[in-house]
Amino acid sequence: MAKDLIKSGIAEIDNVWGGFNPGYGYLLISEKEEINSEILLKYVKRVLDNNQQILYFACLKTEDFLQKAREIIPEMDDYIKRDLLFLHFINPEFLKIKDDKKIISALISLKKILMKEKANQIIINNFRYFLNFENLEKFYKEIFEFFMVLKEYSYMGLFSLTKDFIEQNNQIFSFLKEISAGLIFYEENKYHLFSRFSHQERVFEKEEFFIPEFPQNLSEQDEYTGLYNYQGFKQILDNLIEKKINFALFGYQILTDLADHLKRIFLHRITKLLKEKEIRVPAMRYQDKVYLLFLNNQEKIEDCKRIINEEEIAGGIKIANFIYYYPRDFQTSEELSKIL
Repeated sequence: MAKDLIKSGIAEIDNVWGGFNPGYGYLLISEKEEINSEILLKYVKRVLDNNQQILYFACLKTEDFLQKAREIIPEMDDYIKRDLLFLHFINPEFLKIKDDKKIISALISLKKILMKEKANQIIINNFRYFLNFENLEKFYKEIFEFFMVLKEYSYMGLFSLTKDFIEQNNQIFSFLKEISAGLIFYEENKYHLFSRFSHQERVFEKEEFFIPEFPQNLSEQDEYTGLYNYQGFKQILDNLIEKKINFALFGYQILTDLADHLKRIFLHRITKLLKEKEIRVPAMRYQDKVYLLFLNNQEKIEDCKRIINEEEIAGGIKIANFIYYYPRDFQTSEELSKIL
């Protein structure tokens, strides 16, 4: 059963999405940090006025933030005393640091706070600090796990970034788009919304066979790529077979003789490239192969072949691709296991 959506108090969001979905993260993007701060604080005021708890991370000097916050939320001190508002501060100097160990340590602390506090909404004003990884593979893994904590504890997260940051960090932004429930762009005094699924409860009820692009449970996640692992993906396929829903499995593997870790790097690179080219379907890495699941979008399979062929030529490596159809090539879960 779908959870109740959280009303934002922003007409565009509530009219289009119905509100925010618990268990998911959203990105707020505008031209300036000051604009983001004002939008977030006004949202926090609406939450607090409804006697709901909220966890707020501010990336400003304490005195500067409190002065700005009290202008928008005059009763802020009272809300803090009543355990409705939980404030935490991020040293703005940390934004200049690119140190993976320190960022991972900060994310661990952040997850511990989420598990400890009673609030079910989290605001991070200037999410950039947690994204300044030198190693992108570590970034993918750590940020994905953080979003999975939101899912596990039914937190709604609202995280702000500035437009210039996302323009300068295309790979990071591309990944955030994949794991966020929605993007909120604020420019020229208007909200522009983009979402990877419909929020309205009535649509959730109709989407009986909706399959998330990425696993919603850490136990189903491949630790290297963030895709599904065998256990999580096979469960989805078994369910489709049980319901007799036609689907196609498109797979590929590296045939060039390389070390295992290099094969994984190429597999991950190709998977990211496919998603950047709008092949956004659930996928699994299993041993030295990647499988993509196609339901009603099988016309994209030819696009997959073309993109992989281009990558094969550009990378100077041999890539084999293959495809299996249900029920043409297998009819049972046992037969599928032999193929995989």
